[in-house]
Amino acid sequence: MDDIPIALPVFEKHWNGYCFRIWITRTVRFFAIAGLVLAGAIVFWPKEFSWSVVAYQVGLILIWSIEWGRVHATEAEGIKLLYRKQPKLAEAIQTALDFQSRALASPISVYFQTKHLDDINQQLQAAPLAEAVPLIRSLFYTGTVCIFLGILVVNQPYLPDVSMTGLPSEKAANHLRTYRVLYPVYMQKPPALYTQMPHQLKLPQGSRVEIYFNLSSMSQSVQKKSFYAIHQEHIGLNWLPQKKRWIASISPLQSGTLHLYWDNLNTQHLIEVVPDNPPQLTVIWPQTQLIFSNSKLPIQLSVSDDYGLQQITLHYQVQKRGARQEIIQSFEGKFTKYQETYPWELGSTFLRQGDFVEAWIEVNDNDALNGPNITMSDTFEFTIQNINDYHQNVMERLQYIVQELGQLMWFLDQKSSIEVFEKEQKLLAQLKRLRHDAQHDRLLTKELRHFLFSELQAEILFYQNRRLQLLPPPS
Repeated sequence: MDDIPIALPVFEKHWNGYCFRIWITRTVRFFAIAGLVLAGAIVFWPKEFSWSVVAYQVGLILIWSIEWGRVHATEAEGIKLLYRKQPKLAEAIQTALDFQSRALASPISVYFQTKHLDDINQQLQAAPLAEAVPLIRSLFYTGTVCIFLGILVVNQPYLPDVSMTGLPSEKAANHLRTYRVLYPVYMQKPPALYTQMPHQLKLPQGSRVEIYFNLSSMSQSVQKKSFYAIHQEHIGLNWLPQKKRWIASISPLQSGTLHLYWDNLNTQHLIEVVPDNPPQLTVIWPQTQLIFSNSKLPIQLSVSDDYGLQQITLHYQVQKRGARQEIIQSFEGKFTKYQETYPWELGSTFLRQGDFVEAWIEVNDNDALNGPNITMSDTFEFTIQNINDYHQNVMERLQYIVQELGQLMWFLDQKSSIEVFEKEQKLLAQLKRLRHDAQHDRLLTKELRHFLFSELQAEILFYQNRRLQLLPPPS
């Protein structure tokens, strides 16, 4: 006992307390995480939890947590954790633990160990090891989880019996009978709750009607008197007990009448099943017939659907072979109306001059039950013309007009009125058509466009002024 350094008990007190806090911290963290998992099971499990079941599961979780914390509260784990916050102190403690694991061979060894432990104790007085382990915060998290679990168990009868939104419960409802309508998922519409079932109800196809009777018991005769009638066919309701109520549901595929019986009262409810209609589509195709391989065609679209659109697609094919498609618009969420002028760039397709093309638009809705429903537009047919031939034709017509204008100027110089007025009117009509067609000629240079729309107009005005000066007006 005389060989044991005096500072060793002080160091062991600090170190053992530090390892114990790590044990507690690891235990409460594991318990908090497992408690949250248990809380999620209580919320979403379709059966009622009792105090005994929850207490048994909490006890198992506590035992696992204590063992898990003990396994992870080793010296190596403590040194590793301390290295992250106080690396110098961690290195010194590692040396002290090494001294402690070896036998003291001489008074010199005892002296050095005692001095080393005194230095560590001074550091521990300035910065206790307890500050490196946030025990209070971990205990707070665990206490919060325990309180949350207790609230869930105490109020569990008010929780939904299945993980659905808007499900009525017997304690939350103030009425003997409640009803819920669930719509198809693709409609993204919340459930509708009723305390009094409407006498007439219009439902989208694929909906489900749930009936809740808050009764502790229900006789077989009462159950058999409730049914769904389609023409002469009677479809019985399957009643299931749940807690202190009875539940039945129907998913009508056809319109009919729901008969419900209780307290010697028989009520009838007309249910109209409405199918999901195909989308409405209006397409205005380009009116021009001058279409080239590098043209951009504006396509005007107007689309609507009763519940929701899914996709608009442009389809096209050459001579009824190898249809291709371009997605104009895809929809996420609930979009029931859409308008657009879609610029179809032929330069980004495989279409070439001389091709006879058929194009059409298809619209799909989001009916995931029986669909999707598809609507097709009328077919737009066109032939892709040769841009070089078209440009050559524009140039030849321009040259002809220039020559004809020069001949008219020559007639003015000769002061001859022979056929002047008739030629002038014919020339102006040809110039008007040429200007219209030249707008589609992308090979026409900027200088020629300026000449066609500006300089040539100035020359015609000059000619008309000279004609008025030199020639008498036509009789």
